[in-house]
Amino acid sequence: LIVAGDGPLRDTVRARLSSAAGDKVAFAGLLSREQMKEVHAAADLFVWPSVGEAYGMALLEALGAGVPVVTGRAGGVPDLVTDGENGRLVPGGDAAVFAQAIDAMLETPGVLRDAGRKAAARVRAEHLLPHAAALLSDRLYPLLGDRHAA
Repeated sequence: LIVAGDGPLRDTVRARLSSAAGDKVAFAGLLSREQMKEVHAAADLFVWPSVGEAYGMALLEALGAGVPVVTGRAGGVPDLVTDGENGRLVPGGDAAVFAQAIDAMLETPGVLRDAGRKAAARVRAEHLLPHAAALLSDRLYPLLGDRHAA
């Protein structure tokens, strides 16, 4: 398990994960964009509890790198993850169900690889700048009427 990132609960997270996983967990701390690309390239699964997450750029970056996810069903996360397609969505606050979803994904390498391919394809199709620009254009220009330049 590689834990990337930093924040005010760093010591709490480190203590809890260390007691549960011992020497099977590495704490990478705050990483650069290039370092995160390396972590994504090495990852089989991205785990994101999504407690109160509005959207989740870290989640989007992992999906874009072709890493399937297990994440909580909260905020805008279901806009990125379709349960059983590019990862698993689980109810927030249920650690046992969350752990079962992680185990199930890791125990089925074929499903894991397929979800990773679908994750990257979906980000390319729906979440890059050209798609966002077209969506904004389709939605906003009609509101402007004759006041916009085509």
